[in-house]
Amino acid sequence: MDSFQIPLSEAEASVSWDKCEKYFHVIYRKLRGKNTRSDNLISPFTDLAGILGNRQALREASRSLHEARSVKIPTLLGMLFLPSIFASGILSMNGNMLPGSSLLWVYFAIAIPIMLCIFGVVFLAGMGYGVDG
Repeated sequence: MDSFQIPLSEAEASVSWDKCEKYFHVIYRKLRGKNTRSDNLISPFTDLAGILGNRQALREASRSLHEARSVKIPTLLGMLFLPSIFASGILSMNGNMLPGSSLLWVYFAIAIPIMLCIFGVVFLAGMGYGVDG
């Protein structure tokens, strides 16, 4: 409006059809209305983008929790079998501990307490990482 040297009030504008100040005033009012409307829409759009971002973060957290639960089974299997593998590896160095020999009970006497100790340590360590730990 300033660059065309058109007055800002309609009273100062000419009513002649030769000049188009009234049209500029109408356009100016409509643009001001659109500007106000766009200013009013910025906040809801920003809020909506935040909600969508939070929803995506919730999906990622759910996927991460599912992956952690699926890794739990192989971990438990490893905790079950690795102590017995360790004990059999150490005891196999001596030829007297072969299956069917009279000293086979030593293998179970070593493997089972090691396995129980590992499960106990994992259980106690897991108590501190729970929701109420």
